Amino acid sequence: MKRTIINRENLTQCILKKLITYNPDTGIITRKKLDYDMRVYFHPGNFTQWNQDAGKQLGVINTHTKRNNYQTVQLSIFGVNYTASRLIWLYMTGDWPEHHIDHINGNSIDNRWCNLRDITCQENLRNQKIRKNNRSGKTGVYWCNTRKRWIAKGSVVENGKNQAKHLGAFHSLEDAIKARCEWEESQGDFTERHSQIKPKAANQMKR
Repeated sequence: MKRTIINRENLTQCILKKLITYNPDTGIITRKKLDYDMRVYFHPGNFTQWNQDAGKQLGVINTHTKRNNYQTVQLSIFGVNYTASRLIWLYMTGDWPEHHIDHINGNSIDNRWCNLRDITCQENLRNQKIRKNNRSGKTGVYWCNTRKRWIAKGSVVENGKNQAKHLGAFHSLEDAIKARCEWEESQGDFTERHSQIKPKAANQMKR
């Protein structure tokens, strides 16, 4: 029997729902026991192994060291690796996401349905929390050794590409953070967790 190859281009909601069960309240994905007609998508040994593991949870946490240790849940379907949140979108809606799957509460491994949304690159950037290696205490503000100034910058998407926007160079951290905050307010679509200021920076501003 000739095997039918399934990949990103032809994986459908119908096929996916025959393979896995997704619990929208917990975000957990588990293997389903396959019907005999699903053999056409598997090598014989893989079909048997899948059914032996029916009921087991699918997905492993992958830490992206080059992306500030950002974590995602990854899983393999027919030998192709997927980000779990994108598969979940297909499972629930019948369509692949058009843009980025954002985790509303900032926890990138919390794949409950209520925590997922399909948003543009710019919207995704404006919901990201402050990076762990940020030393100013505020996203978009950093110290420039060459200029001996605090630099404030923003980011906008133009023609599908992320573009930096210079907001000014300042002697004080307080003024740089103020410039960044005023710019965020003018844009009007930043989330509260993105706009937060780390306590350390807030204390420095009070001095």
